[in-house]
Amino acid sequence: MKILIVNAGNETGGGRAHMVQLIGALNKLEDTQAELLVFEDSAVAQMAREHHVKTTIIAQKSQLDTSVVKQYQQFVIDHHFDIVHTHGPRANVLTRMIYKKIPATWVVTVHSEPKVDFPKGGLKGKLFYKLNVGALKRAKHLYLITNYFHDELASYGIKDDEMTPIFNAINFFEAPVDKTAHETFNILNVARVTYVKNQALLLSALAKVKFDYRVTILGDGPLEADLKAQAKILGIEDKTDIAGFTENTKPYYEKADLFVLPSTSEGFPTVLLEAANYELPAIATNVGSDEVVIPNADIGWIFKTGDEAGLIKCLNEAYDEYQSGILANRGRSFKTFAANNFSADHLAKKMVTLYQAAQD
Repeated sequence: MKILIVNAGNETGGGRAHMVQLIGALNKLEDTQAELLVFEDSAVAQMAREHHVKTTIIAQKSQLDTSVVKQYQQFVIDHHFDIVHTHGPRANVLTRMIYKKIPATWVVTVHSEPKVDFPKGGLKGKLFYKLNVGALKRAKHLYLITNYFHDELASYGIKDDEMTPIFNAINFFEAPVDKTAHETFNILNVARVTYVKNQALLLSALAKVKFDYRVTILGDGPLEADLKAQAKILGIEDKTDIAGFTENTKPYYEKADLFVLPSTSEGFPTVLLEAANYELPAIATNVGSDEVVIPNADIGWIFKTGDEAGLIKCLNEAYDEYQSGILANRGRSFKTFAANNFSADHLAKKMVTLYQAAQD
């Protein structure tokens, strides 16, 4: 079976690791070949090169440039792909333009709610929203990284037997993690700096705790300046680092004691798996598949989205465990659970079975 994974190419979140590591895991399987196609030479292609994933770039001049469609169509035909597997609205929309002209079966992984992808509308946002929904309705099958998306997709007329929940996945380290020595209780958030990630709630909660800490928010986005201003107003500017985006997250995970993801909406957050990989216990909200990744109190904390008091309670409990020296045990348990349930190798085997079913 020959599989083409397709993405716009500008993904910097968990979906990027999902795609690249899935391709690597698929290529370990017998009689399975997978590769990547993107429409811009950006973050996804960069990670793919680092992981030695075969990548083709058919560059668009802009997000609305459809001149690449014929080249994309011919590439699929010439390389005899059995499956075209798209990830993200732009890849979905472009594939909708060719799917009747290619012999491959077209399937989609839905990483986020369509209504959340374009929350503020505008002419461009409204256009892409409608085009993406139209594309999702025409793909052969949808794979949902959380069943949380089911009801919205069903409201568009997509049938239950056209949707299958899956899970995000990464490659887990086999060896224990070497943590960097430090004195202060270090809290980490890795996410785009947007309203849906709700880092403002984290800062507000931290302004009310009584213990000493340092918080790092690692990601870029439209609210960077707002968060910096908020930290200053709250009087925690000296404890807060709005660090921006970096490809090299490893040093931040290695010196952190706790991961916090206070989002108002999530799919299946790969960053929680990354935290687990670094044996980093996590606090997350009860949205998307967060409770699937943190199913019990032995490995982390779940609080109701928007509940500042609930978040403060979790932060205090985590700090108490840090002080007593047992927080790291929770992190190790988190990694064991995640590695046993959400590895890229497990996902690759499941995807092959799903691809075969989609071809029938």
